[in-house]
Amino acid sequence: DLSRGGVSDRQQGAILTFITYIGCGVSAVFLSATLLTYLCFQKLLRDIPSKILVQLCLSLLLLNLLFLLDGWLALYPAPGLCVSTAFFLHYFLLTSFTWAGLEALHMYLSIVRVFTPYLSRYMLRFSLLGWGEHLPPSTLTPLMG
Repeated sequence: DLSRGGVSDRQQGAILTFITYIGCGVSAVFLSATLLTYLCFQKLLRDIPSKILVQLCLSLLLLNLLFLLDGWLALYPAPGLCVSTAFFLHYFLLTSFTWAGLEALHMYLSIVRVFTPYLSRYMLRFSLLGWGEHLPPSTLTPLMG
């Protein structure tokens, strides 16, 4: 619906909410299974693409769990809870996009540019960029709301 009028039928709204929660729940279950697999088998974490994938899965899992809890947290009238939920939703959404982009960048560097010089502290730089780049813009969310 592109009319931006919202869902007029309560039953249709309940069905859409149910589908959303089922989709996020299934996604959270399989993201958890992926993380547990990588953490149980340490051999899988030896190369950099696996470490980037684990970071992406962690970011997506936290985003999905917070989104699932959002409906329950909205029942409480505390404005600070709403602001902090908005902050973390914004932050984890941005980190998910960044980790997907970093995975694409790593793939580009390893496939297209085969003779790339070695970058020291490669994963540390990626982690600082993936998790730390979005703290300043995300802190603006509570200030604007």
